[in-house]
Amino acid sequence: MPSLTPLRDAVAERVTLTQVGTALVLAVALHQLFGVSLPQVAIATVVTAVVGLGDVAREAYDVREAVAHGWNGALAFAGTGLLYALGEDPPLWFLAVFGSIGAWFLADAVQTARHEGVIERERDGREVYRDYVARQVHETLDERPQTRRELHDALDADAETVDAAVADLREREVVAEVGSELRVDESDESAAERVAGRLAGLARRIARPITLEFRAENAEKKKAGVERGEAATDTDRTHDSAAPEFADPDSEREREPSQN
Repeated sequence: MPSLTPLRDAVAERVTLTQVGTALVLAVALHQLFGVSLPQVAIATVVTAVVGLGDVAREAYDVREAVAHGWNGALAFAGTGLLYALGEDPPLWFLAVFGSIGAWFLADAVQTARHEGVIERERDGREVYRDYVARQVHETLDERPQTRRELHDALDADAETVDAAVADLREREVVAEVGSELRVDESDESAAERVAGRLAGLARRIARPITLEFRAENAEKKKAGVERGEAATDTDRTHDSAAPEFADPDSEREREPSQN
């Protein structure tokens, strides 16, 4: 079981008396000025506190962000149930919205934990070095466009690492290759294109719990195919090694001593 010391230290570092006082003032204002009932104010305060605690726990224990946000899904269901228990009788649209949001957060957290793990994988020195080289590539190309050869000569890293950094930057659409030159991508997008790009990113994020499952299935199928191929190769080798060796009769006759 993980120690509570990192969580306690993180809470003590992030939560101050000023923040607690501000939260109490807001709660009183919601009740007195906007007529929000005390149960609703209490639930909103608890939900805010628990969500904040989840963020602190994520930083303290290196929990993946999607897994930590599974708290939000659980709170959406728990808060709705608590409102019913207190006789608040929330409207149908409230149940539909919070139910959908809660289900998505829980599904995303479960799928991420299943396929990627609960804890962020500790990055090795090679990955850190590649990120450093990628920053160098970006800074160098931001000064002026360069060819790959010029970029290799300008940086101290080996050509393979530089090319890997360039490929990563191109995939993220940070760097573009125009002719023989690499340059920082400064393509002017229209407002409609930017909105379409953001909507596409949002759609991919919403579909992530499903795409994680398909990605895992494809990886398993590929692995199974590789294993079957290796097994077939091993069988062929075994068959070949077990096959009897038939000597060439002509060569055998040549080795027989002459009777003359």
